[in-house]
Amino acid sequence: MKIGLLTWAYPPEKSGLSRAAREITQALAQAGHDVRLFTMDRRTREQDGAVEVIGCGVAEGSLAARVRKVAGIGHLIGPAAFRRAVRAEHARRPFDVIEATNWYAPGLAIALLGPVPLATRNSTPAATSAATVTAWRDRFDRRVAMLFERWSARAAGLISNTALHAGKIAALYGVPGPGPRHAVIGLSLPPEIVARGRAAAYPAGSPVELLFVGRDEHRKGFDALLAALTILGEEAQAGALDAFRLTIVGVTDDALAALPASARAHA
Repeated sequence: MKIGLLTWAYPPEKSGLSRAAREITQALAQAGHDVRLFTMDRRTREQDGAVEVIGCGVAEGSLAARVRKVAGIGHLIGPAAFRRAVRAEHARRPFDVIEATNWYAPGLAIALLGPVPLATRNSTPAATSAATVTAWRDRFDRRVAMLFERWSARAAGLISNTALHAGKIAALYGVPGPGPRHAVIGLSLPPEIVARGRAAAYPAGSPVELLFVGRDEHRKGFDALLAALTILGEEAQAGALDAFRLTIVGVTDDALAALPASARAHA
C-alpha cells in the first residue's frame, strides 16, 4: 500500500509524538509498504531509511505563521498545510490511505475534504493532554481544538490502543466503539524488549530503584505504577525481594494514599 502519515514532529525532534511517528512509519516500511511522512516541524524534504519525510511547516513571519498563534482559528493552519502537501503528493504518486493522530486534528481537512481516506490513530485528546486551564483564551482554544478533533474523528477508520481506550474515545467524540470501523491495535514494543522484560530478574544484592517523573494521571501510567508498587510491597513482605525504593518527582503525598502501607513505606 501507499501510505501517508501526518505528524506534528519527527526525529531528531525529541518527544513521545515524534518517536511514535517514527516507529509507525518505519514498521510500515519494513512490512513492505510505500510510506511518506508529512511533518510540521520543518520545511525540508529528506529520506529516513525507506521513509520519505516531507516538511509542511509554515514560513516564519508569514501570514500563516501569525494566524497560527491566534486562539481557536490558529488550529486550522496545520490541517490546511497538511492537505495542500498531501494533494500535491497524491497527484504525483497516489496514496491508498492517510493516517494521522487525533491530537489537535492534523488530518481535519483531509477527513472533511479528501482527497484520500483518512485513518485517525487515537492517543491523548486535547482535553486531557495538559493541566487544567482557567484563562478564557486557553479555555476557548481548547474547546475549538476538541471540536476539530471530533470532526476529524469522522474519518474512514479509527485506531485505538485498547478496548477501554476505544470506548472512551467513542464517548468523547460521539463515534462508534470497537468494531469494523474502529480497530483496537495494542501499543507495540519490539519483541526482543518484551522478551527481555519477561525474563528479567531482580538485581541480586542491591535494592530495586524506581523513578517516576510526572503528574498522577492515568495517561502517564501512574495507575500502573501504583499497581506495580503493591506487587513489590507484597513480594518484599514475603521475602522474595530484598528491598526496593521509589523516587517520585511531581506527585503530592495525597496521590499515594491509595497505596497499602507495605508499599508506601518505600516511596
